[in-house]
Amino acid sequence: MPEVIDDPWYTLLKHQSDLAISIRALETGYSKDVDGVMLFTQPQLAALPSIGAVVAPAAPWRMPSRLHYTVGDSSVRVFIPGASA
Repeated sequence: MPEVIDDPWYTLLKHQSDLAISIRALETGYSKDVDGVMLFTQPQLAALPSIGAVVAPAAPWRMPSRLHYTVGDSSVRVFIPGASA
């Protein structure tokens, strides 16, 4: 379930952005191999078929792309869910 943030600054920035990045802990709890989840969300693009132009409306947003990450001493490793770090 998507997190609902009731903050006017967050809403303003999200509607002005081309990409929203959310970093969260794992929903399933602790894992020794994965520290959390990165979600990348872009606005839904609408095409105008008569001229082939693409415009970005204020809403809705696409389903997020999900990547797992793990933090090392001086690095962060990012990988797709199901792959090992």
